[in-house]
Amino acid sequence: MSSPLDLEIGRILFTITSSCPLLPQDELPSYAEFINPPRRGGPDSEITLLPLGESVADPPAKALLFDSGSAWKVFRDGDDYLISFDSAGANPHPFWRVRASGDFSHCEVACGRELVR
Repeated sequence: MSSPLDLEIGRILFTITSSCPLLPQDELPSYAEFINPPRRGGPDSEITLLPLGESVADPPAKALLFDSGSAWKVFRDGDDYLISFDSAGANPHPFWRVRASGDFSHCEVACGRELVR
């Protein structure tokens, strides 16, 4: 497991963890003011990046809450939300999918091959 990355955006503190290495802070200059803010307690949302090859389960089609008409869709799965950004056309797999608890305090993110370097 790589070291967690703390990121604060709009007074919301995210802690991101992954079994894969996360980008070093010096490679993200545009995010510098958001990374590793002073701790003010626990994170508002804990995000786990799943390793390439692991995925968030396919969303239940009957639980569709929102369809952007293009790539974005949001589904309800019990108490959780599933957010899917699927590519149109040649790619048979999603760019990314998220399973989020109902209050978004815990999220799992699975990235497609195109987003992983």
